[in-house]
Amino acid sequence: MEKPRPLHHRIQYIGGINLKSPKPVDQKLDELLSRSRNGTIIFSFGTQVPGKVYPRYAVKNFVKVFKKYSEYTFLWKYEIQPGEEKMFEEAKNVILVDWLPQTDLLYDQRVIGFISHVGLNSFNEASYAGKPIIAIPLFADQPHNAANGVARGTTYLLNKTKLSEESIEKGLRAILFDKSYQEKAIKLQKMLVEKPDQPKERFVQWMEYAAANPGLHRIFELPGSRMGIIEYYCVDAIVLLISVAALGFYLIVKVTKILSSKIMLMKKVKHE
Repeated sequence: MEKPRPLHHRIQYIGGINLKSPKPVDQKLDELLSRSRNGTIIFSFGTQVPGKVYPRYAVKNFVKVFKKYSEYTFLWKYEIQPGEEKMFEEAKNVILVDWLPQTDLLYDQRVIGFISHVGLNSFNEASYAGKPIIAIPLFADQPHNAANGVARGTTYLLNKTKLSEESIEKGLRAILFDKSYQEKAIKLQKMLVEKPDQPKERFVQWMEYAAANPGLHRIFELPGSRMGIIEYYCVDAIVLLISVAALGFYLIVKVTKILSSKIMLMKKVKHE
């Protein structure tokens, strides 16, 4: 899921080690998911973003777009705010919930898309479940996760400051009607599930290997770990550059003064 980058061999990826095993949804959610034959999109910003901090214009734009696609159900983790009651009453295909079992829902075949802030857990869960994502990253690692999803072709990125009706609908149409998002999500899911070293296995293997080989940390020591202050901050190179620059400036000033004095002398001789 990460874009390629140079890493030391002491670093081992164990992403996904904390993922929960999905369970069948309860009867209430089962009934909600069965309302639409075309599928359900779940919308959640996790537990750290309450409904009161959503920009009001963005909430209205989301509802406007969702209403246009009445053949789909939108299951939204959102706390309704004062004055919004009528707006949501008119959106019959938008169902608000205080909490949702995200892992269980993502693995349900009736869920066909995910609108998320793409925190690491949400990004991992959606990727392992093979669901396309509309990403609205807010802070911390979320822009990085969204960029990885876009690079893999499973994610459509929305700017959190430009959630217009047009941009939201464009993102929704992408994951609903552009088959490449679904195909690449399924492909990524297959690669994650079938990769040779699963996260838990890899973690246990390397822990046991490290325990059985005392001093392994010295073998894996990074070349720069023993650098002194002068080397680490390149003090010697900086001093050299400053010295060369100072010498160059001094020579320029000196030459300029010599040339100026000669020019003045020539002008004086000419006038005499």
